[in-house]
Amino acid sequence: MRLTGSQCLPTWTCLQLGLGAGGLSMCHIRFGAPPVINPLGTQFPVNTSVPPSFSQTLTLDAALQNSTFVNLTNPAAGDWFLAAHLPPASSKIEMKGFSRSCSYIFQPDLFVLRQVDIVVLEPDVPVQQVLSKGAIRPLHAKIFVPEYTAGMRFELGKCTENGSAAACPLRVTLGLAVLSWSSQKVLHCLEACSIFLASPPWGRWVWITVETLGGTNASVSFEMAVFFIACKPGDAASFLGFYQSLKQDQGLPMPGDHLNSTLLAMGSSNNASGPGNTCLRGQPVVREELDVASVRFRILGDSTVPVQSNIPTLLLLNLNSGMDSGGNLVLNLMLNQTSGNATVLACLSPTSPALFLNGSGGCWTAFAQGYLLNVSMSSREAAVIVPYPQTGSWYLSLKLLCPKESEDCDQAQGQVAMLAYLTPCYDDCGTYGQCSLMRRHGYLYTGCICKAGWAGWSCTDGTKAQSVGTQILATLLLTLSNLFFLPAIIVALYHYHLVEASVYTFTMFFSTFYHACDQPGIAVMCIMDYDTLQFCDFLGSVVSIWVTILCMAQVKKILKYVLCMLGTLVIAMSLQLDRRGVWNMMAPCVFALTVMASIWVYRGISQRHCYPPSWKRWVFFLFPGTSLALVAIAVYTFMETTENYYYTHSIWHILMAISVAFLLPPGDKQKDPWAWSRKLLCHYQICKNDQEELYTEAFLEGKGIARTCGREFLPSLLGWPAGDARARPQENYDQTARKATGRGGALSRKGGPLPALPFRLGCVPTRGRRKRRAAEAATSGVDLRVMPLHKVPPRLWDSLRLQRGILARLPPHYLRALREDAAAPPPAVHWRPPAGEYVRRPGPLEGVRQQVVPVPVYFPPESQEGLWGGEGWVEGYRYAHDDKLSRRLKKVWKPQIFNREFYSEILDKKLRIAVTMSTLEQIDKAFGFDFYILKTPKSELCSKLGMDLKRTLLLRLARKDSSLHPDDPAKREAVYNKYKEFVIPEEEAEWIGLSLEEAVEKQRVLEKKDPVPLFRVYAEELILQLQKQQKA
Repeated sequence: MRLTGSQCLPTWTCLQLGLGAGGLSMCHIRFGAPPVINPLGTQFPVNTSVPPSFSQTLTLDAALQNSTFVNLTNPAAGDWFLAAHLPPASSKIEMKGFSRSCSYIFQPDLFVLRQVDIVVLEPDVPVQQVLSKGAIRPLHAKIFVPEYTAGMRFELGKCTENGSAAACPLRVTLGLAVLSWSSQKVLHCLEACSIFLASPPWGRWVWITVETLGGTNASVSFEMAVFFIACKPGDAASFLGFYQSLKQDQGLPMPGDHLNSTLLAMGSSNNASGPGNTCLRGQPVVREELDVASVRFRILGDSTVPVQSNIPTLLLLNLNSGMDSGGNLVLNLMLNQTSGNATVLACLSPTSPALFLNGSGGCWTAFAQGYLLNVSMSSREAAVIVPYPQTGSWYLSLKLLCPKESEDCDQAQGQVAMLAYLTPCYDDCGTYGQCSLMRRHGYLYTGCICKAGWAGWSCTDGTKAQSVGTQILATLLLTLSNLFFLPAIIVALYHYHLVEASVYTFTMFFSTFYHACDQPGIAVMCIMDYDTLQFCDFLGSVVSIWVTILCMAQVKKILKYVLCMLGTLVIAMSLQLDRRGVWNMMAPCVFALTVMASIWVYRGISQRHCYPPSWKRWVFFLFPGTSLALVAIAVYTFMETTENYYYTHSIWHILMAISVAFLLPPGDKQKDPWAWSRKLLCHYQICKNDQEELYTEAFLEGKGIARTCGREFLPSLLGWPAGDARARPQENYDQTARKATGRGGALSRKGGPLPALPFRLGCVPTRGRRKRRAAEAATSGVDLRVMPLHKVPPRLWDSLRLQRGILARLPPHYLRALREDAAAPPPAVHWRPPAGEYVRRPGPLEGVRQQVVPVPVYFPPESQEGLWGGEGWVEGYRYAHDDKLSRRLKKVWKPQIFNREFYSEILDKKLRIAVTMSTLEQIDKAFGFDFYILKTPKSELCSKLGMDLKRTLLLRLARKDSSLHPDDPAKREAVYNKYKEFVIPEEEAEWIGLSLEEAVEKQRVLEKKDPVPLFRVYAEELILQLQKQQKA
């Protein structure tokens, strides 16, 4: 939530709604950055400084609703962040659908009361104010603090109550509320009072609130003024005088200490606030953005920062980006060299730098505490990590602190190497963590997801971490337990249940490698994508249960295979919708058990005894298998937790695999399932060939009839009944043939000549048989004359089609365009045509003709709805693992599609079209979208949308439509003149881009229109002429 300026009293309403049992939740509020919370009490990384945040506990009562109000007066302007969390959840793993869901809704609301009549103060200008009688609201004022302000002094004096100079109790509050300690300074005054604030926030407003502590009938008048002490970068001479003046009598004041009037007067009259004051050394720093919440700060010039004892060195770290507060600010300091035993003090603070650094004063600014670091010869390195740093400007102040016995402290110097950067996750969450970029309500922030028992902000807390041995043991248990499917596979193969054995093999394989890839630690092996392994594991598990119960039902083979396929498809669909849903496993099991129970009951009733009939089957197989399955389901449903998952889930694997081996029914002993069921009665088999053959005639001399597989082929060829053919003797073949043909020569079929067969017929002639037939035909003097199937070659069909019927009546310009488009070569988009027709080869000085083989391109339907610029899908092969010695894999290359908005001058409209990068380049080369559409031929556009646009543009140019810029005729005429080279007659433009079907339909519609007879036209003209003559 963002608060702007001039706000007085915002109120947050943290509304929590819940379903389920009562509980507690925590609400955290922080200004400038997300709150850094640690609900589990884990450890932070070394050198991590946790910024404070305001926390509020919300209790969910029996009404299942709780509202908590947080009031804040004078809040800081900027971004405020709220975070809420529930107590730690149970470690029990529950199936989705079995456990009771508890839904909590956290709804924060913000109400703001804005303050009016705010007094704006100016530096060094006293302002007289009055708190009148009965005033309920306090006085609000503000003053802007410019940059390079070392100190700010607030004075309140000339206080009178009801016109008398008696004591007037007042309470003065300086600063804005940010829900952190020391964010405001409170001053209680009974008479004239003042306060000095060192390092006020630069470039911000400081709010001042004055309240009276007297009665409501008192009228209080007072005067207040604000004075600034400037500190500009440059020479250090003036800073020495300023620093010495502040050390008189009381020494350097701490934030919140009161200064007497003498010291304050001295500070205001000192030249430190004059225009020539220079009291610090600035070092330029460059901000380099690398990625989201990833920034590196680099010092310009030398890699080290010079540090002196008499003047602080200041570096600015800019974190004003809205996404910088979601990362971790890391600062490392390393001392290269220093004079003597000096120590370098460093203070990292937001909003303003800490200019008054000493050995005991800490790292404070006016309203905030910074992060103090020090490096010396004994400890050369120091670091600090600030998670979720506050948005704004951060300042790093460096100063050299000499020991007390040092005499030449003014000449002491040091060199410090600084490394500052903003990283999403510190140390990339370590070995057992994964850095995640999360989004909530449009705000991006980062966090670590820990595994293998590791915890903490950067997964560095190994209190409950699993050892490497434990991780290896968990991986071995979860993977090797799947080997217990081998007995089930062997039993299935022994009983000839091949489908079930293949499903169990599939389940064993993918369950093994899924659990090898699913491990949180370092003992991980993934042979393919994790999501694919998970889907295959879940699918194999549910399908294994499905096929096992169907096998136990012992339904008919055809019904069994149908149910197996349909069940597998439905299970795959349900797993794609929700893989962890309880009904993904329950629904197939319940349905299969229902089918099995129905069949068993029906068989028991029909056979009048229990089914299966053998008591041994019940005692030694069904009861043990069912018991093991029930125990496995109980372990899987009620006993699994995150701590014991690796061995309870292994027990689930073992029990389910063994139960399958017990539950599989025996196979059919009366039939040998491994034998080949097809009985070959002869060498050839009659088949049906539906392929259309050429018309042939064969003339044969000789007698005999062909037999195939014990059946005569001639009756079926002649259309006779089979019985008649069997009744005829072999020697009556000539007479039968004469009766069928009506002549003494060859046979006939339905009025046509019957091909005479000089050899025995077979249904599937092989290559050797065809050769023998050809040899027999040659020796027997057979004259085979093959006639073509078509009078005209198929390649000429398209051209002849356009010469007949309604196609021949199409406009000549349209037919000419069709022929040109058909003859146009394909666009060279996916390949480069050779530069010349011939190329010189090494050897003889003679040219070799180059082969021009265009790449075949497939244009999908969606390419016709956009402008792909001739690009399409290209099918080909790629080498596996980019290794030319490996096998080739099929691959389809698809262009990258962009949705871009184009403006058409002719249509005066903006069009959003799917295009490719090639299209954008061609539009740039054509100097505009309209030029590209009008200039590009159809063979290069390769788009129905493009041709429709071309027709629309040409029609508007031909008609010179006045609807284009109706209020600006000059602009309309300029557009038409710009594209006048493309103007064609309207009769031709309306046919551009039409497909052949659309053109035929258009021609048919035009021909159906009834024209007006000419005699009527002439008669009307004659009547008009006669009427004119009579009037004359």
